[in-house]
Amino acid sequence: LPARPAPERLGGSALPDCPFCRRPVSATGTRCPHCRLPLAMNCPHCGQGMDVEHTACSQCGRIMGNYCHPQKYFARLGKKYLKARRYPDAVKAWQSVAIVNPDFPKLHLRLGQAYVGTGRPDRAEKSLLRPLRLTPHDPAANFTMAELLRLRGEAEQAFNYYQTVIRANPDQGLAWFRLAGLYEQAGAKKAAKTAYRTAARWLPSGSRAGLQARLKLEHTGP
Repeated sequence: LPARPAPERLGGSALPDCPFCRRPVSATGTRCPHCRLPLAMNCPHCGQGMDVEHTACSQCGRIMGNYCHPQKYFARLGKKYLKARRYPDAVKAWQSVAIVNPDFPKLHLRLGQAYVGTGRPDRAEKSLLRPLRLTPHDPAANFTMAELLRLRGEAEQAFNYYQTVIRANPDQGLAWFRLAGLYEQAGAKKAAKTAYRTAARWLPSGSRAGLQARLKLEHTGP
């Protein structure tokens, strides 16, 4: 990244200011040592690194956001990173939201989702336990915890969380697909077939899980 312009300061120093807290920072620094907010973020579309002062990416021209509203800026990027599966960037963005507002809605859920994506199960679990304590039947929190447990090989515990998801959202196709896989692993063929059939009903036909569910049903018959 190019060095930030260095406006003249009182006393003759020529250090740039942090765009968030307006205290001096290194011209080549990536994080303010005072407010701890990052001074540059990657574009969620092409990955180009950009100083936060830039509202649009210089590489692809997509909007980055307005740093003058840091909570909204980092939360918007965090959601885009999760959608694009740029999980390390998502962790950075949601950690920044936590600095600005520790009580931001669904902050710990989003952090948990990002940690799962980066393969950091201990941090993911710690982040997810808070929203699960506050709203134990929240489908998104339960699904993320189920994914974490499934990836850790804790099938029985994952099964319970997926069950909570489908009780709240019977049309959550991916939860049905995961349940079908767990049933299959346990040798419960009839239950697996029923779950795959339900998954195929709700998953988009062109999605990877939707295609896999339909293939499973073709191989096992009606």
